[in-house]
Amino acid sequence: APDGRTQFAVFFGETEEMEITWQKAGEESKLTPLIFADTQSRCELTAGALHTTVDVRYSLLRAGVDTFELAVPAPHEVLSVRGTNIKEWNVAKAADGLQTVTVTLHSPAKNEFGLAVDLESPVENLPATLAVPATHTPNSLRPPGTK
Repeated sequence: APDGRTQFAVFFGETEEMEITWQKAGEESKLTPLIFADTQSRCELTAGALHTTVDVRYSLLRAGVDTFELAVPAPHEVLSVRGTNIKEWNVAKAADGLQTVTVTLHSPAKNEFGLAVDLESPVENLPATLAVPATHTPNSLRPPGTK
């Protein structure tokens, strides 16, 4: 508002609960967040395709985080990204054969955050030798509890 007051509007849909978080402008943490990620992949072979679900559990220290990245190798196609508070997600392809999935949240996640990413790659003929997609989280440190 022009007079310096904070105003907001809320549009309720089919929900019984809503959480509103507010922070005074300029009060954000000046610390760089520490991001730890634990990734697990589950694969299922079906006729003509390898389906993989990648579950990523983030531990967030020092400050909230509103953007997360996951690197996915080609030829795996990203079918969906699931998690709470997701505003949007997109996939950018790089020249090295990797794809970067970027997930943007409506508001920063604090302490913990989880994503599930569904992938699919073609399988031409069986029997075949297949590899679990080697995904990684570019902006995170080692998983907690590892050296």
